[in-house]
Amino acid sequence: MASNCKSDRRLYLTQDKSRVVEQGDRDGAWLFATPGRDISRADAEAFGLEVLDGKIVLPGSVIPPSEPPKAREKTEDKSFAKGEDKSAKKTEGKSTRK
Repeated sequence: MASNCKSDRRLYLTQDKSRVVEQGDRDGAWLFATPGRDISRADAEAFGLEVLDGKIVLPGSVIPPSEPPKAREKTEDKSFAKGEDKSAKKTEGKSTRK
C-alpha cells in the first residue's frame, strides 16, 4: 500500500473503534472517512484495510474477480419484426356480396 490512500466512500468505526464498516452498517458509530479523505498507512494497517483498483477493501470483504464481466450477446430485436397481415385472412372465404 502507498503511504496514503484516498477514501472512495463514507466509512465508519464501530463503537469500540476496533473495526471499520460500510455506511449503513448497524455497528457503525463514528465517522472514519468521507470520499476524498486521505487515510494514513498506519490507520490502514491498524484496521486491515487494503486498496484494490483505487478502492478500499475492508477485511473480510469478498474481493471481486480481476476479469471484467463478459458482455451480453446482442439478441434480435423482435419489436421491429414485421407482423403478418391479419386483414388478408378476414377477407378470405367471405363473399363480397352485399
